[in-house]
Amino acid sequence: MKRLIPLLLTPLLAWAQSSSEYFPGESFNPALPSPEAVLGFGIGERHLRFDEQQRYLAALAGQSDRIKTINIGQTLEGRQQVLLAISSPKNLARLEAIRSQHLQVLEGKAQADLPSIVWLGYSVHGDEPSGANAAPLVAYWLAASDTQEVGAILDNTVVLMDPALNPDGLDRYANYANNMQGQHNSDSLSHRTRWQDFPAGRLSHYGFDLNRDWLLLTHPASQNRIRFWQQWLPAVFGDFHEMGPDSTFFMQPGVASRVNPLTPAQNQALTRQLAQSVAKGMDQQQRLYFTGESYDDFYWGKASSYGDALGAIGILYEQARARGMQVATPFGEMSFTFTIENQLTASKALLAGVLANKAALASYQGAFFKNALALADQDKTKGYVLKNPGDQARLDDLAALLSQHGIKVSKLGEDISLGGEKLHKGRDLFIDARQPQYRLLKSVFSRQTEFEDNTFYDVSAWNLGLAYNIEVLPVGGWSYSKALNGKPWQPAKAAPAPVTAHYAWAFDWADSRAPALLADVLRAGIKVFALPGEADNGQVHLKAGDMLIPAGAQQPAELVATLDRLSRRHGLAIQGMDSGFSQSGVSLGSRGLQRVTLPKVGLLVGRDINAQRAGGVWQSLDTKAGLAVTLLDDSVLPWLDLREFTHLIVPAAAPIALNPLQSQRLAQWVQQGGHLVLMTDAVAWGVHSGLLNAELVDDKARLASFSTDGQGYGDKGSHRAQTLIAGTQVLADLDPSHPLNYGLGSDTLALMRDHEVMLAKVAGEFTVPARYDAKPLLAGFMAPQNAKALAGTAAAVAQHFGQGTVVAFLDDVSFRGVQRGSERWLSNALYFNF
Repeated sequence: MKRLIPLLLTPLLAWAQSSSEYFPGESFNPALPSPEAVLGFGIGERHLRFDEQQRYLAALAGQSDRIKTINIGQTLEGRQQVLLAISSPKNLARLEAIRSQHLQVLEGKAQADLPSIVWLGYSVHGDEPSGANAAPLVAYWLAASDTQEVGAILDNTVVLMDPALNPDGLDRYANYANNMQGQHNSDSLSHRTRWQDFPAGRLSHYGFDLNRDWLLLTHPASQNRIRFWQQWLPAVFGDFHEMGPDSTFFMQPGVASRVNPLTPAQNQALTRQLAQSVAKGMDQQQRLYFTGESYDDFYWGKASSYGDALGAIGILYEQARARGMQVATPFGEMSFTFTIENQLTASKALLAGVLANKAALASYQGAFFKNALALADQDKTKGYVLKNPGDQARLDDLAALLSQHGIKVSKLGEDISLGGEKLHKGRDLFIDARQPQYRLLKSVFSRQTEFEDNTFYDVSAWNLGLAYNIEVLPVGGWSYSKALNGKPWQPAKAAPAPVTAHYAWAFDWADSRAPALLADVLRAGIKVFALPGEADNGQVHLKAGDMLIPAGAQQPAELVATLDRLSRRHGLAIQGMDSGFSQSGVSLGSRGLQRVTLPKVGLLVGRDINAQRAGGVWQSLDTKAGLAVTLLDDSVLPWLDLREFTHLIVPAAAPIALNPLQSQRLAQWVQQGGHLVLMTDAVAWGVHSGLLNAELVDDKARLASFSTDGQGYGDKGSHRAQTLIAGTQVLADLDPSHPLNYGLGSDTLALMRDHEVMLAKVAGEFTVPARYDAKPLLAGFMAPQNAKALAGTAAAVAQHFGQGTVVAFLDDVSFRGVQRGSERWLSNALYFNF
């Protein structure tokens, strides 16, 4: 229910200079330092840098017997991830005993006699800084307040404070905002503090949104965090964000019809109970807020909802942002300090609510895991077999991801046939459904396509088997036996045989380690050729796209030693052959061999390019393909000398994003032999600019296929949601003979589609290596009208343009760093000729 309280403009403009102004009437231990005593300025006077926040918290922890610091790792940019365990001295003295006993909830045992475990996480989006700026005040209050309320909280709660969920992004934005701060600050929405360049402070390194990485664990920061989460399994998680300045303050629960169906109803009931506690705190401050609107609890891969998947009560808080020092809003001018005050109020009230609901929270968490086993017993699917795709590294990566979330994975314990497919003991993997993380397991392999509400705040599907391009076969009751549980999974030890002198060598392009190995081999000056088809010389069976290294091709000295060193570095076998004579297939000296060279890659980034799409490409090529990527600002594109690049990638761009001068510059470069890769809505720009010879599906006609008959004004939002494709997994049919599909090992591929750009026609013969299936929907929501429009259209295009080529991927092939199947298209587009 939305709550409207008369808003006083004076608090909205308050500028706190000392901690006492945040805590009127409260007394504090004078022996403990306040933030301003350590930092030399008051919270809210300017934006805290991460090092300043950490300096204060370290000083506070060093003098308080209520705080223990825990270092859980570091970010990609080298900043330490330090959490605070805050509780009474008595509880901190037995912290490990509390943790180990609390984990008995996995056995379905409620831990009502233990302190409640509460995780407070602030500012996962670095340019939503009020949370991270409030965190020192929350810590100071818990460490130094003399009130009975704080004493009761500390006796009955262990607070795990993550004061900056995104240290890299927080630092980036703090420096940016502070650089724009003057003695007299503008409240205009046009002020430059609200218009950041790539990469914005919202994101972490590589342009990744850490709020969407809790399940996918692409970033080390996320991996560190989830490892610690699994060690503690908090009962409550508070997730503190910001939203647009035209809003007030949001607290979950969100939209009731948009809760993940695997989330127990009691979760939402307890969320409402805790919301009432925060509402009370806001009422006392006469602050506006709302609940039950806009946001949802459907996607289990974002912070607050991830807690729901693991037996916690995850609660999202969204404060209207100042993004700078002050901003004009419909309710009056709002100061940065005001936003900090609200996050502080919500934090304090949440802890009070946890204290008041301690028994109910403990009971719920114990029942959550106990009921998980009962639900597994009722489920017709008793387990899942993960079929080895012929790429052990990719299979191990998926198993490692699942294991990080507490899902138990084993080797397949015996041979079994499912759906006509033979699965093999020891080679394939098995996951028994009967385990504490049953709900999360069911979620990550879900193929759900029908929903109570078709509006989604984020993606509607996140099937990890589809993302990794690994076949996951459900095991029904008739096929199940406990013997399917083999030895616990461990990653395969990569120990390739030594490379010795031969006529030639080859390595498997289907292996996910192959692109990085190839890049290192080429950097060593070694000549490499791609096979145009299958070949078998009696020693080694090779496939189209496998990499061939002939000894007699004027190779550099120390060739064998270099190959042996690189094979061991990447854990991928480089197999030797004693003859070039093929018993079947193409000859090893075929005229169709393609010389492979190291690409020089430029990636377009900037204000008009979606940073997350660009970041996904950068991360994929840098960390998985082993390639250096030059980031090119789109605003200076017309003045860049593009001749140094062999390939340019435009990961996203609205049709009007790049101006005629930029388009002309790219067209000239391609005509002279450059290779252009377009993705997602940049494909539409490519069509409009004449770089891609194709026609777009008429979007007006597509939208007209959605009838509004019988709908009223109140249906406007749901009607629009029907027309969108907002994070849906779809099926593409491949031409296996096309070089763009080398190494994929299948004639189909799952893609993540999150936009509506489609191609009606594509010019030229043999220019469409992938088309969407006649029934494209695999998982998630897609209206029948959109499925019909998408069916049979091009999913990928490869055309010649002058002396160069244009490759178009209709989807984000490196979506959030988890599309381990489709991201191979990137390497193929860079290495192969069409």
